[in-house]
Amino acid sequence: MKQRLLYLHSKLDELNLDALLITDVSNIAYLANFKADDCYIILDAKKRYFLTDFRNIEEAKKAVKNFNAVCIKDSVFKTVPELIKKIKARRLGFEAKSLDYASYAKLKKDLKKNCKLIPTFDLIEDSRQIKTESEIRLIRKAVNISIGAYRFVKRIIRANMSENDLISRIESFIKDKGAQGTSFEPIAASGRHSSYPHARSTDKKIGKNSVLTLDFGVDYKGYKSDLTRVFFLGRIPADLRKIYDVVLEAQARAISKIEPGISAAQIDAEARNFIARKGFGRFFQHATGHGIGLEVHEAPFISKKNKKPLIPGMVFTVEPGIYIPGRFGVRIEDMVLVKKNGVEVLSGALNKSA
Repeated sequence: MKQRLLYLHSKLDELNLDALLITDVSNIAYLANFKADDCYIILDAKKRYFLTDFRNIEEAKKAVKNFNAVCIKDSVFKTVPELIKKIKARRLGFEAKSLDYASYAKLKKDLKKNCKLIPTFDLIEDSRQIKTESEIRLIRKAVNISIGAYRFVKRIIRANMSENDLISRIESFIKDKGAQGTSFEPIAASGRHSSYPHARSTDKKIGKNSVLTLDFGVDYKGYKSDLTRVFFLGRIPADLRKIYDVVLEAQARAISKIEPGISAAQIDAEARNFIARKGFGRFFQHATGHGIGLEVHEAPFISKKNKKPLIPGMVFTVEPGIYIPGRFGVRIEDMVLVKKNGVEVLSGALNKSA
């Protein structure tokens, strides 16, 4: 934690800031190891302040290390200007992607002309891309619970079970294994429903000889997992089998390309170009993957737009898909860890045979 804070202190000089206001919930959890509503961080060159209201202040005083805990009395818009005046900051950085416009306008008004608000972008998100060993252990645990849940699904799934019933059973299994819950709203999409990349599960019954795309993740002590598998209930039609094999091969090619120094865009291209060569390019429209950690979707994003090189410690998904409107969809998703000598598939123990 201390190294993360020292990194931010160094950024103040680099950006010519007297202080920094942090409002993003995940960034606050990353820096202070404490997650609750209505919490804020302010740091200057010498000190760090953790701001929260009466609901959390006593717990924060005990749990949050390396910070001065400050109780928000009336409003954060009163407390922040008072603190900024106290530390004599003239240039206050803020997280442009996190602070909504109404809050920005109010804060600007309350600071008056004493302090200028300076937008910053991805200061903490960039450092969050590289996971520490302790973060990787928590991610592994989330992945392993997900793997157990998928094996549980294989034992209980049957025709005429509803999508929502299946999701309820998965959620119960995950909590029984010690997770806080699912990391996002799970997707169980059967038959034609599977052609929607982010389908919402319904009371629709899973039919015989039907395809089912199942996409869910686990939240374990704040760290997330995200895996997708395709199930076939009965006979697999030849055209569906062909597309499944194309997606599976595209994913394998993308994963085999992963190593430090290669760009995220090259990984995306490996999967995308293979699918295009097989004649299904227009049916694969989303990115090939996304980073995952404190949030389900975070940097690095594995897309054609991201030319940045991969670095050891990055954790992200690889999830090509083909979606035929009105018929079916296939997506296969695994989580990988970039290592010094290549890549580790964190979810490699989960079977992908169809």
